[in-house]
Amino acid sequence: MPCHDTSPGAACRLASAADRRRVEVGPDPAAFAPAPGGGNLSTRPGIRSILQNGSLLAGRTAFEFAARLVYLVLLARYLGPDAYGAWSYALAAYGLALGIASLGLETLVASHIGGSRHRGAAVIGTTAALRLGLSVLAVAGLAVFAVAAEGPGEVRTALFVAIPALLGRGIAVLAQSYFVAYEAVSAQIRVSFVLRLAEVVAGTAFLLLGSGVLGVIAIHAASWVLEALLSVRLVRRLPVEGAVRVDREMMTRLLKEGAQLGLATACVAWLLSGPVIQLRHVSGDLAVTGQVALGLQVAAILMATAQALMFAALPVLSRAVAEGDARAVRYGPYVALIAIGLAVPGGLIGMAIGPPVIGFLIGEAYAVVGGLIGPAIFLAGAMVAPMGYAQAAIVAGRIWPLIVASALGAGAMSALLPLALHAFGPVGAVIAAGLGWGLRAALLIGAGVAFGLAARHEI
Repeated sequence: MPCHDTSPGAACRLASAADRRRVEVGPDPAAFAPAPGGGNLSTRPGIRSILQNGSLLAGRTAFEFAARLVYLVLLARYLGPDAYGAWSYALAAYGLALGIASLGLETLVASHIGGSRHRGAAVIGTTAALRLGLSVLAVAGLAVFAVAAEGPGEVRTALFVAIPALLGRGIAVLAQSYFVAYEAVSAQIRVSFVLRLAEVVAGTAFLLLGSGVLGVIAIHAASWVLEALLSVRLVRRLPVEGAVRVDREMMTRLLKEGAQLGLATACVAWLLSGPVIQLRHVSGDLAVTGQVALGLQVAAILMATAQALMFAALPVLSRAVAEGDARAVRYGPYVALIAIGLAVPGGLIGMAIGPPVIGFLIGEAYAVVGGLIGPAIFLAGAMVAPMGYAQAAIVAGRIWPLIVASALGAGAMSALLPLALHAFGPVGAVIAAGLGWGLRAALLIGAGVAFGLAARHEI
């Protein structure tokens, strides 16, 4: 973010923040040494941190984006629409369980440690204990859902096979937030990079050997369990002050904040997974579910790529808000403008080339998917546009706008999906998702703009 505040007070605030960071953190272990910086960024540690750590996260996610797109094409071709529908449904179901049980801990970790490093030992120990307990509840919930929602057969079995992925992914993603909070993501990135590549290679080999959807889900689950184990080992090498511990006061604080943020996180999880789960039970057609899921997965992958860079900004944003830095107000508008500026032309291109490209890559069995690529890119824009405002609201402690916007968006999507499906066919599911995400974006941006105007008026 550009600096227009040249007052001595602003310079002192930034300098004192940098001094405190050096005292609190101390020298990083060699494995977490930051990449060499250069140029004018050396005088802007916040921007340099975002670019260094964010580029690593975004680079990893961009690689995952490319690798997973290739993998999705192979899965679609070799599994067929019905089995691909089962795969997508299992991933959506365990993703929803993980989202509901997360309490937004990853965001709280980056916010708490990014704002003050001396809390690190208590935050890490307490959030790890919370994640383990909540994961057990999530596993129980997924198992009950599998038995209640699905009869005996491959789809129910797929849900049970996905349970280890729920456990492993929950731990691995939380561990990643520790590295982001300490602005030292390089070591964890290498582990994630290798394991995502290994999943793609192993899954492709299994497909070529004739394995079905259950084998592919098992590989997916194994990769996340292994990443969780390796990430826990790496966390021990972070420059944490004191012994990692479960802190009762921190537990109370995190539960209080997480109870609010968790409502918003659960609604976002439903916006992501709900269209696939709802479509499965409204249409009863796994083939249609698989095709719509493939289009929605394109949007989710695009969102994750942008989210990686923005997640790295949270510790810096936390310090900026804590110090009253006026530049924090500009973060939300910049993110929204960039997201919209990329999504509009990208969506138009997707609408033009989607049908022939999908027909060439996957075949006529997935004809519906071609028409979903453009809308999926527009949908990704609606997902990403309000992220800056949402992060700024969380850091400032304004959680209720996020809860209200996410809940109304999720409710609108759920209510409109059956109607849109009846009126427009499979593309109606994407339209309903887009309306839900769009409503959420409009409400969050509106609330953020109103807060920014009020803040400027006070200044």
